[in-house]
Amino acid sequence: MIENQKKTKILIVEDQKTTAMKIQKDLVKMGYAISSIVHSGEEVAGSIEGDMPDLALMDIILQGKMDGIETAEQIQLKFDIPVVFLSAFADKTKVNRAKLRNTFGYLVKPFDPQELRTTIESALYKHGMESRLKEYQVNLEKKVAERTRELSEANAKLKAEIAERQLTEEHIRKLHRVVEQSPSLVMITDTKGNIEYVNPKFTEITGYSRDEIIGENPRILKYDKESPEFYKQIWDMVASGNKWFGDLRVRKKDGEHYWESASIFPLRSPGGSITNYIKVAEDITARKFTEEELMKSQCELEERVSERTAELSELNKELQSEVEGRKQVEEQIRNSLKEKDVLLREIHHRIKNNMQIIISLIRLVSRDVHDEECAAIFRDCENRIKSMAIIHEQLYLSKDLSKIDLNVYIRNIIDELLMSYGISRAKIKFITNVGCFPIGIDSVIICGLIVNELVTNSLKYAFPKGKEGQIKINMSLTADDEIGMVISDNGIGMPENLNIENTGTLGLQLVNGLVISQLQGRLKLIRNNGTEFHITFKEQE
Repeated sequence: MIENQKKTKILIVEDQKTTAMKIQKDLVKMGYAISSIVHSGEEVAGSIEGDMPDLALMDIILQGKMDGIETAEQIQLKFDIPVVFLSAFADKTKVNRAKLRNTFGYLVKPFDPQELRTTIESALYKHGMESRLKEYQVNLEKKVAERTRELSEANAKLKAEIAERQLTEEHIRKLHRVVEQSPSLVMITDTKGNIEYVNPKFTEITGYSRDEIIGENPRILKYDKESPEFYKQIWDMVASGNKWFGDLRVRKKDGEHYWESASIFPLRSPGGSITNYIKVAEDITARKFTEEELMKSQCELEERVSERTAELSELNKELQSEVEGRKQVEEQIRNSLKEKDVLLREIHHRIKNNMQIIISLIRLVSRDVHDEECAAIFRDCENRIKSMAIIHEQLYLSKDLSKIDLNVYIRNIIDELLMSYGISRAKIKFITNVGCFPIGIDSVIICGLIVNELVTNSLKYAFPKGKEGQIKINMSLTADDEIGMVISDNGIGMPENLNIENTGTLGLQLVNGLVISQLQGRLKLIRNNGTEFHITFKEQE
């Protein structure tokens, strides 16, 4: 920033002092001035009156009775100061609520300094433009009044012009509502291809907000494996004044791809010259992939069933003649199940996309399953895959791929399980207490699978006939520098004759195998006013 230019003053409203100091340090390094730092909504008004800032950085979740959204509404009404919201990854509900307000932008923590600078400058620019627009409107009204007095003799003509203008404006508003509420994606660029407008459906499908996409070139949406010549043919056609129709594969913000049926055509001025280019598209991903993937899945499943049937037929013959051989085979199968490597070694966002495809395929197949027991098996498989997919989504969003926020991970698993079984938090209350300690990604994934299995077991069996209850999840370091995990419920408890080391249920077999074989840990079952599973293991070097 210029030395002798007045510095922009920023108010920081953040209840986490460490986060507030980090933001302050980044802002000062960028050349901004800090008017003050407050930690609750109740302190904001007094701080602004003491030193009027140019912009406020507001955490959505604050200490006290007022959250960030309520505080922002009050200061915008009273002081007309632009507000940029700050939110954590898990604040989805509040972020959606903040989007409904007249916000000047929001950032998802953690964010880098350049993203912070861009958002601040965008908010200041937007606020300045709105202020100038208000001033322009006031001046315009004065000029209209003066002009009206001077042209009183032409009042009848003026009324006719005003009526025509109102009719035109109403027509424009209707057209705008049509585009905004359209179920199709709409994008408008200038003659150089820079994006000037996108409608809500575009942001919903691609994941880009308007602030992120406006001014960018559509090349950021290009599918990586499509040839440059293909896109050049489209551009040459519309640039020459023609329309283009066809199917495109487009890249979303998160890297995922989808298919759209698109129409691209030039917009001309009354004089006939091209002023803009417009793309209107419809998401046809489901239509493109469903039949292809389902057919592929069915072929693979039939092949596996055929192979497995042949293997089982041969095995059955051997088992009938050799009882001792059957015992050996069963022992080998049990050992093999315990030694299965259930962890993913390569963290990449494509893995999450592939898992979503698998989940979709399971759902498609399970729709034709009418047996409740089989349907439950499909649902358990889907939930296990989701628990692994969640970690890859978090890793994609995390700066440090070797570490993960275990607390957020466990809460996301719980949310998915409640949604899967249609259970309200009002019925089953969750209490999680996860300490902050170093733990590797491999161990995190295993812990997530264990939480998925044990919480699933509690939701399915611990609270029969809609009984209300409570499930607790605790993780901490023990005095011996081991990691201790306790998962408990206050339900009806497990049968006294159940041996967790030799159970007939796949879920508990998986838990036992994960703890013993993967974590090299210890598993203990306690029956005391419900069920408690105590798991202890040492983090591997």
